[in-house]
Amino acid sequence: MSTPPQSQARHKLLGFPKMEGITSGSKSSINPVQQAERIQIVDILRGFALFGILFVNMPAFSQPFQALLLPMSPAALWYDHAARWLIHFLGEGKFYTLFSLLFGLGFTLQMERIESRGGRFVLFYLRRLLVLLGIGIVHAFLIWAGDILILYALLGLLLLLFRSARPNRAPSWCGSSS
Repeated sequence: MSTPPQSQARHKLLGFPKMEGITSGSKSSINPVQQAERIQIVDILRGFALFGILFVNMPAFSQPFQALLLPMSPAALWYDHAARWLIHFLGEGKFYTLFSLLFGLGFTLQMERIESRGGRFVLFYLRRLLVLLGIGIVHAFLIWAGDILILYALLGLLLLLFRSARPNRAPSWCGSSS
């Protein structure tokens, strides 16, 4: 079984390496991606997004959580106001969006690779989402209340429902008549 023509065209358009040769080995085994198969720009963007999320959340890590709910002190220096404004304007929301896009891209790449090997994607992905949910619960209750992993795990379940849907149906899901 080889990579479907639709996937090959999409990978070529996005500049991803060919995914030939991923069918070697046992069809039922799901192994980590080999170094030669990795798409480096996706790894780079994922690291950039994680760094950005850390950067945006630094104020929450450096002061009591309640301080984020209150307005900044008028006695704060001008550069404190400027730094908060820059983080808010340039960072908040942008890195989460990039990370969410990469989450969806990772879903698609994993699905295509596993299905091209004859594997059972849904069971594999459900197991991954369950582990992500477990890590998120531990993180949210023991480490930091601003956890987003639980949301990713739950939305990943929703994503599974749409895995075989055609992209031209998306506007109707959003309520658009186009």
